[in-house]
Amino acid sequence: MMRKFALIIFTILGLSIHSYAQTINQEELIAKVNKAAGDIKSLECEFTQTKHISLLKDKMQSNGKMYYNNSSKLRWEYLSPYKYCFILNDTKVSLASSTKKDVIDIKNNQMFQEIVKIMMNSVTGKCLSSSSDFRVNVTVDGNRTIAVLYPKKKNLRQLFSNITLRFNADYSMIETVELFEKSGDKTEIKLKNPKLNGEIDESVFAID
Repeated sequence: MMRKFALIIFTILGLSIHSYAQTINQEELIAKVNKAAGDIKSLECEFTQTKHISLLKDKMQSNGKMYYNNSSKLRWEYLSPYKYCFILNDTKVSLASSTKKDVIDIKNNQMFQEIVKIMMNSVTGKCLSSSSDFRVNVTVDGNRTIAVLYPKKKNLRQLFSNITLRFNADYSMIETVELFEKSGDKTEIKLKNPKLNGEIDESVFAID
């Protein structure tokens, strides 16, 4: 159950560095990312998720919408080619498909709390400062900044080789998240058409 939950979480969040990438001052970049992340109160965007399976030539692509509120609320909804919805509201998580719905209370499970914390921090880029969770390597490739996160904790290392974040030019938004699994599979998530700090109806995060 825990492994399945972790895979869902990190698929939501969910690269090898090019040889010509230029190393930069990591502390300076992380400070800029943290400043931009601190200004994000809410976020609404579309996403495209592509799953690359090492044993298959085909790619599996899905599309959906994400809603984020920094008071620990997140909705990640797949709209095509299937419907599936993940909602985090404080200490409760809802996982719903067209045929089944599960609600999990994570307040008494430290492991789940830790995974959710990393997930929420990854949405904005705050995870770059989480030195106890990841070893971070930051580079610049053209006008894009790349941060490669290598998990430190055993339970995360068992799932992922690294998580790569690509930021836009002014560090205010993560554009792409790439998850490299130990199995050799890769999940690439591209965030599109972001709306920062707008009003989001609380019903979006409702868990029945």
